[in-house]
Amino acid sequence: MKLIIVSRKDTASLNIFSNLLNYGYKEISEGYYKKNNAVIALINEDSIFANYIEKKIEKDINIKFDSIIFASRHSSEKKIPTLTAHTPGNFGKADYGGKDGELCFSMPEANKKAVQKMNELSPQDYAVSMEATHHGPITDLPSVFVEIGSSEENWKDEKAGEVVAEVIQSLLDLKPKKKAVGIGGGHYCPKFTELALKTEIAVGHVLPKYVEITEETIKKALEKNSGVDLVVMDWKGTPKRSIIKNTVEDLGYEVVKAKNLL
Repeated sequence: MKLIIVSRKDTASLNIFSNLLNYGYKEISEGYYKKNNAVIALINEDSIFANYIEKKIEKDINIKFDSIIFASRHSSEKKIPTLTAHTPGNFGKADYGGKDGELCFSMPEANKKAVQKMNELSPQDYAVSMEATHHGPITDLPSVFVEIGSSEENWKDEKAGEVVAEVIQSLLDLKPKKKAVGIGGGHYCPKFTELALKTEIAVGHVLPKYVEITEETIKKALEKNSGVDLVVMDWKGTPKRSIIKNTVEDLGYEVVKAKNLL
């Protein structure tokens, strides 16, 4: 059973929610809507601060969940229209929800399928991108954020809401893929976005070049990736890349340069 989180504080989230209702979800309790293997839950707090929200909801409606999809907004200073997907968690300080140094379990197949579907359906003026692992909340279930960015105008965009609702519906049925952790590159992960679009590899957690990439943070990403078949490095976009490659291999994982897969 999948849990879809909608925040009443989030304009984009409510936009996506109104479009999700077109798929036939029916209210089963105040603030809860169900169809087949998915429940939509409306929450009062911002999603990034809703730590372990699944525990409260499972108690409220007596349903157990296996994963969480957060319907959310994306913000950026440049306000470029963008549809994004990523895993929540913090490799360092939890400045935007979650807990310091703690990651959610990733949903690599969801990251991949979301990017593919967004690329297929997105309005012409919207960019599509995976993002590196960042911000809260922390949960005990595999989780993914699916977002509309990057300004109030975009958050209210009916077409964008319609697209992301369709993307979320597509994530309710995921097929197994070869799972990878990504290392290096910038926040918007161009190499890993390209991998999602052009290969059979599904990237879960991404450690971008601006976080401290250490044996400890690599281990956390590996442990919380919901399975790892290989580690993919954005070679030119990784500081101390040879040292990091050796660290990953010493942990027993195959390392492949992203450019060799594309």
